[in-house]
Amino acid sequence: MKKKLIGTVCAFVIGASLITGCAVQVPAAGNTSTDAAASEEAAVSGTAEEEGSAVGMANPWVAITEEEAESHCVRLFKIPDGAELIDWMMLEGSESESVVGEPLIQLSFTTDDPEMVFQARAQQGAPEDKDIAGLYVEWAAEDEATLANWGGGHMPAKCFRSVSDTGMVDLITWYDVEIGILYTLSTAAEDLDGFDIRAVAEAMYDPDNEPFTGPDEEETGEMTYMSADGWTVRYDPAVFESYEIDEHTAQFVYLGESAGSNVASISYIEGREPEEYLDEYTAEWGEDTVKVEGIFPGTDETPGFWRMSPAAEEGSGLYETVIAGAYRNGILVLDCIEHKSGDEAADMLVSDMMANVIDSLAYGDYDLQAEYEGLWAEKTSERVVISIASKEEEDLFDVVITWHEALPQKDLYTMTARYQDDGSLYYEDCTHVIRQFADDGSYEDTVQYEDGSGLLWYAADEETLYWTDYTVEDKEERVQTFVRAAFDVDIEKAAENQ
Repeated sequence: MKKKLIGTVCAFVIGASLITGCAVQVPAAGNTSTDAAASEEAAVSGTAEEEGSAVGMANPWVAITEEEAESHCVRLFKIPDGAELIDWMMLEGSESESVVGEPLIQLSFTTDDPEMVFQARAQQGAPEDKDIAGLYVEWAAEDEATLANWGGGHMPAKCFRSVSDTGMVDLITWYDVEIGILYTLSTAAEDLDGFDIRAVAEAMYDPDNEPFTGPDEEETGEMTYMSADGWTVRYDPAVFESYEIDEHTAQFVYLGESAGSNVASISYIEGREPEEYLDEYTAEWGEDTVKVEGIFPGTDETPGFWRMSPAAEEGSGLYETVIAGAYRNGILVLDCIEHKSGDEAADMLVSDMMANVIDSLAYGDYDLQAEYEGLWAEKTSERVVISIASKEEEDLFDVVITWHEALPQKDLYTMTARYQDDGSLYYEDCTHVIRQFADDGSYEDTVQYEDGSGLLWYAADEETLYWTDYTVEDKEERVQTFVRAAFDVDIEKAAENQ
């Protein structure tokens, strides 16, 4: 299908932005201008504000090389195969909007259709909700997607489409929470039906721009640190020195030259919640603190929470990133403290090395799946029971929680939990009902909530199962303890008061 570049409005919004580097505001999905004329007027206004009038103000976008672009972004996209009319640019002055002081980078190119122009942008250190796309259109549709290669195949993305009398505009955005990089890719054409912008974004993934992972252990003497709490990381002793601060905390100190110390600390803290801990830890960081959510390093589904402080403008250039996620009967906290020297090559080397340690985070092969199966009774009264049974699908379990004795009414929780790399069972589809029984044995369910989330973790050394229910507001009451039941209960009959 032949796709032609859109006419007046879209050609201006996309084409001029690509050619001259101008950027205009992108409203959030659903925030639209009143009509097409207003959109074009706003676009012109946004361009004028960024570039200045034609007389007296220079274009803030400057041409750069691909190598210069890579020096400002650890995980930069690549030019897709077969691309033509390639142009790299950088927005001067945008460094102040990044917590690590990196500018906005732009790549424009065409593919098989020379009239179909793509604009890709990236900014390391940008907050996830920042607008960097450079568009001003009405979004008619918004969908969620997953990029097949970015983020190990788990990278969430958002796709937008604008439809007008002059044609269509497509936009996809995604965010690397591990490092803190915001990406966008957009294009416009008269007809984009059947076009998948996600495929272009996936074609721009560049494994060569992943943080340095180092040669094999046999070649470098890499070491593995094994925590008593079940996690491990790999590090090069020629680059980092490790310290065991206490039985739950280890530090890895960068040995290379820098403006200040660069330290990655990993701690297990029992009985805490990720966001509660982070809010307390970063309470004095100020309003510029960047907050991001994603998948906790080393896991497939465990939610992770990031807090990033802005780089200090004066002095040693201190900045800090703290990541927390649920782990066992508490949280695992990754705290990275770095100092920017102003030497881009040196700073990027430090960031790569620190990311190398965090990326290597793994969890022991507990093989606890079989240990979870069976019946568990609440530790104190044994009146509440948990039934856990494996499903045919690998790593999945059916979980039912209820009172095993006959009562006029009882709580009933049902969910599907997935086995995690850290040895826990995580769920996010729990339905909680209160089941009211009549004298004839019939019952009526009142739904308390759906899609509740939580964690089950078996402490082998304690022979105890911990249940953390994230929906409970009182954090002191979120965690309950269970032991292997000394009696048999048919959970289906218990749920029906039989």
